Formats: sequence, C-alpha cells, structure tokens
Amino acid sequence: QYKVQIATSPTGNAQFGWDNSLAQISVSTSNVVPGSLVSEIVGPLTSGVTYYFAVWYGDEVGNWSSVSNIASAYASLALPITFGTISGNMSYSGSFTGVYKVAIATAIGEGVSSMNFVTPITSFSGAGYYSFSGLQLPNTFYVVGIIDANGNDSPDGYEPIGYFKTEPDFSAKIWNAAPIYLGVSSQSASNINFSFMDFSAISGRIVNNSEQVGNLVIIASHSVAGENSYNFTESTFSALSWDYNLRVPADNYKITAFVDVNGNRLLDSNEYFAAASA
Repeated sequence: QYKVQIATSPTGNAQFGWDNSLAQISVSTSNVVPGSLVSEIVGPLTSGVTYYFAVWYGDEVGNWSSVSNIASAYASLALPITFGTISGNMSYSGSFTGVYKVAIATAIGEGVSSMNFVTPITSFSGAGYYSFSGLQLPNTFYVVGIIDANGNDSPDGYEPIGYFKTEPDFSAKIWNAAPIYLGVSSQSASNINFSFMDFSAISGRIVNNSEQVGNLVIIASHSVAGENSYNFTESTFSALSWDYNLRVPADNYKITAFVDVNGNRLLDSNEYFAAASA
C-alpha cells in the first residue's frame, strides 16, 4: 500500500517531521497495474495555503520504503462558477421534413460521435429562434444541428445539417463550425445564426493511372470563390483504385480526387488531381 502524509510546512509535522505513522492517507495497491498512475482526492483545503506531500510504499509483509521526495501544491482561491447563453436563428429553404434538432458542443470532429456535447440534443418545432443557457464558462462552444427524419439524433441519409460558421476554411472535417468563445466578461452570444443545407449522395470509381505513389483522396466540397472551400466529407484509400460513395450537398459542389503523396490529406501543387463540379 501507499501512505501519504500532508503538511503545511516543507519539513512536515512540527514535532516529528516526515513520518509514515502520521500519514493521513492510505491507498491499497491490490488492484493497481504496475506502471499505471494512481490518484487520490485530497480535501477540504484552505485557499491560499501551500501544502506539502510525502509518500511511502509498503510491501505485503510490512516493510516500508524511505520517504519520497517532497511535492508541493498551492491551493488557489476558488473562483465562482459562471454560466453563459448562446442564441440565434436557424433557417431552411428546402423541402425535407423531420424534427429540427440543435446542440452545443465544446469539441468537433468528423462526425457526431467525435463531438463533446455539453447540452442535450434539443428538438424544435421548426426553423426560427433557438437558445441555450447554463453553459459553464469560460469555454469555447460550437453550434450544430440536423433535421432528423428517423429520430436517431445523427445526420445520415439525405438529412440536412447546419452549423454556425463565419469564414470558409479548408478543413477535412464534416463540421466546419466556427468557435464561439464565452468568458467571464462576455457571458452571452446572440445572433448565432445558421442555415440547414440539403444533402444527396453520389458514387463512382477512382483510379490512379499516374506514376505518383500515395493514398487516393476524394473530397466533396462546396464551390466558393477563391482558393478556399467548405469540405463536407472525404474518403482515403490505399489501393490504386476504389469504389467510393460520398454524401454531398444537393447542389453547388465539386468533387476533387488526388494522389496524396505526402499524406497530409490536402491537395498540394505537386500532386496529380482530377476535379468535377455539379
């Protein structure tokens, strides 16, 4: 087992110093895997005080190690918990039917499963105003939504998706949502507006007949002016040819396929590519 002595002086107890018989905490090692980290919550502590810690390890027959190095930690003043609000309007000009659902996340990825939602996925009767309160601050948030036809709280099939965005980027993520930072001095964000976008699906075959070597990458992106584009989805293949199936916007999109020579999943100037628009 471990024994931990806690003191407010770097020399330990005022009379006996560091002594494992004075340890306030004992931790069993019966279920500890060698090499793993073991944690223990200590408290209550007094704010503004530095605490010092010493550790001993004992074996099954009562032999104890010498005292460890002395670690210290400062108990900072407890900050009040503040909460924020995000609100805005959602719009949709298509004809798809389903339940409008919106949620707030603090992390985004290439799908709903990789998002860290901090609010329930909340249903609304249709397009219009939405609001979320009780968001713990400070933090960075992302607003995402779907029109959910099958009730599984996940975008699939042709279900429209929406997310708050500001400027186009060239990210390989399905969600290109813009971050919304709320802090102690800025506890609310209004006019966080977004539109739902219709989707469809395409399929085909990608073939590398060039001399370049690398994974084949095919990307569906929104056509916008300039070099930037919104990427909706992508697939990467290690074979020389592959049958693909992509979820794409219902209109105004382009398909780009290229040989990813350097493995960065972006089309570089020296990489062979083919493109088509719809």
